[in-house]
Amino acid sequence: MDTPVIPCPTPFIDHIAGQALGIDLPLRIWPAVKKDGEIGRELGKRPWVFWIHGGAFMYGKHYVPNAWVIPAFRSLSYHVVSVSYRFVPQVTHDDIVSDILTAYTWCRNNLEAVLGKGNVALDSFVSAGDSAGAHLALWCGNHLSPPPKAIVDIYGLTSLDDPFYSLSIPDLPLPILGNSSTEELDKALENRDPKNAVITSAFTLELEPYTSGTNYQPTIKDILRADMNVYTFKNGLKMNNIFRRYLFETEEDYTKELQKWSAMYHIDPANNYPPVIIVHGKSDTIVPVTQSHQLAEKLRKMGVEVRENYVDGMDHLFEAYLAGPEDPMWEKAVVPVLAFVKKHLG
Repeated sequence: MDTPVIPCPTPFIDHIAGQALGIDLPLRIWPAVKKDGEIGRELGKRPWVFWIHGGAFMYGKHYVPNAWVIPAFRSLSYHVVSVSYRFVPQVTHDDIVSDILTAYTWCRNNLEAVLGKGNVALDSFVSAGDSAGAHLALWCGNHLSPPPKAIVDIYGLTSLDDPFYSLSIPDLPLPILGNSSTEELDKALENRDPKNAVITSAFTLELEPYTSGTNYQPTIKDILRADMNVYTFKNGLKMNNIFRRYLFETEEDYTKELQKWSAMYHIDPANNYPPVIIVHGKSDTIVPVTQSHQLAEKLRKMGVEVRENYVDGMDHLFEAYLAGPEDPMWEKAVVPVLAFVKKHLG
């Protein structure tokens, strides 16, 4: 498999949303552009996208979202803000959510100054993300004020208590790339000092042998972190690591913690919730597609508008490298997202 190398779209603006224990929390803004690609200062107040990247809470990057994200939303002349957060095991899920709130607060306080008060509709935005990022985007739906107008859920985790995450999956289609022993991986997972947290690290599919011939030179730390992610999945340790199972005296207490952060539980049928579009490959080996089925059913029963788009034969990350309309999957995976978002943002 050869992962395509897709350059970062331009122009963009970088800012620091805040700090956590001395670690910068950057974000990257792609201003809305006109059809010719020029920044559209005369477009009027344009909506924006609050994008949260995935990576199993353990790796990933904010500075180049999934390849389709910028060209797709820019085709609607939307601004896109891609935010960062610290990764486990050095921080907890609570810390990650705190970083997301820091980024959102920064946007509320600064987007108008950065983009121009007459160029951004501050209350007209969607929260969006893939995988772990979609899990966080769903959390934004009932925890941000004001809430997003809609949510884009790309194969997001909705039930962290799913027994699937406790299963050993030795045939997971991702290899351990480095030479680390089991003992070394276990030791790395026990490094929980928040001062050692990182906010960017290459995905497994961005490392050799999947990607080669680029100017980016991954470090041993990149490879180790990618291998930590694969190791926890293959051995049923993913949620135990993220939520630090050892801190809970009983299985019941631990399960309640998982459910507290899961969309299947924190979305309250008694309260309003934004419209949601779900995109999920039917053959996903990382996030079972049944999680999306169950969330959609719950939302429908609540009277929430939900659009489901399940793609035959597709695994996790199937849309991540779609660069534009020339890709055959664009019409199936991306166009429905744009239509849904445009309906709710204009």
